[in-house]
Amino acid sequence: MGDYTKCMLASYPLFIAVALYVNDKMENQPIEQRQQLIATRMSKLKEVDWSPDNPIWKEFKGTYKGRPPLFHLSKDKNNIEELVRWLYSC
Repeated sequence: MGDYTKCMLASYPLFIAVALYVNDKMENQPIEQRQQLIATRMSKLKEVDWSPDNPIWKEFKGTYKGRPPLFHLSKDKNNIEELVRWLYSC
């Protein structure tokens, strides 16, 4: 999905959290409104520092793995929900 050493969007839990955030509460919206809301939500994410060095990631559940050791976000449901809540605050 990407280079985990350069961008946390390569993290499956964060990738899922972004998808959930962008599509939240859109089930009954007309397509035009959905497109507008998706564009608005995605534009807010442009300012996020997605680098693995961003200290915000350590506020979420995860562990260090690999060589060099990289922080991997936990894949559990509660952690993903916390990530979605954080994305709303961006």
